[in-house]
Amino acid sequence: MLILGQTCSAAAFLLFSRGMLVSIRDKMGDMRCNTHPNGISGHVATYTFILAVLALQAIPELSHCTTQKTRMLIASSAMTCSLLPTTTLVMIIFCETYLGGFHTPQQMVYGLVFGLASFFVYFSTIHNLMTQRRAISHQCAAPILISALTLLQAYLGTWSWVSTVLPVPCVVAALTMFLGRHVLSHGWSRGKAAVTSTRRWADDLGFDVNLMRQDRGGET
Repeated sequence: MLILGQTCSAAAFLLFSRGMLVSIRDKMGDMRCNTHPNGISGHVATYTFILAVLALQAIPELSHCTTQKTRMLIASSAMTCSLLPTTTLVMIIFCETYLGGFHTPQQMVYGLVFGLASFFVYFSTIHNLMTQRRAISHQCAAPILISALTLLQAYLGTWSWVSTVLPVPCVVAALTMFLGRHVLSHGWSRGKAAVTSTRRWADDLGFDVNLMRQDRGGET
């Protein structure tokens, strides 16, 4: 559930950053390859961010491995197999974007830089709040922070269905995942503690019964 919450938060941040991209692109006024401002490739920025987030999700699989070569090789192979199809698809989209005349190379480079910058901001702020070692309050603060940024962006004039409305269900889903994981983990811990206490009580009761029987046997 933690990974699902992180994924929903990443999707909400991606949609929020889309509004920033559109705002910057409108101010640039570059209308090459299109009839409206098109100075930053949204496709390149979006898929760069997605690919970086997927790589970030795969990295912990390596960090949890021991120094054993076999386990490291298995983890590396799993990460490569999970990223290779996505990377191939992204490369095809990049080629289609250029060969189809949708963007110039300069606009695609700008999209790449914007996507990497968005990922850096996401990683250094939002993602660090959602790691497993963080408390539930920090994890829930991440989607709430995205909501605040989205509202601020809308207040400043950049309002759209994609960057203002669509992040809302992603934020709600992320909060649900974090809170649900917290409730389940605490319920499981309390359940285990209750079972352990019951077993100890039963063992103590059985010991007392046997002791009473031995005392009665000695008296007779």
